[in-house]
Amino acid sequence: MHSSVKPITATNIRLNHKLVCVQPWESQVLSYIEESRQRELGKALKMMNKLDERQRKVVSDLTSNIMNQMFLPLIKNFRQAVENDDIDLIEAAPKLLKIK
Repeated sequence: MHSSVKPITATNIRLNHKLVCVQPWESQVLSYIEESRQRELGKALKMMNKLDERQRKVVSDLTSNIMNQMFLPLIKNFRQAVENDDIDLIEAAPKLLKIK
């Protein structure tokens, strides 16, 4: 057995259930972030209409990296809040990001 495989326990089952319940919210947040990024990227690329394909890719990659650096830690912290039953943070996160 691999050392990374966790034994099946009631605690692990509860934790897995909690994390599965969080996935729709995470998916919604990440979709919202990507839609916003694409919209703003489109506006920026229109203003910089003389970019070649390589330059357009650099700008796209840059915006993607910035969004990941900004929001993935938030998602990670939210998952930890769920794991630790931090009700205050769990309730605040959707309000902060204006996502239901």
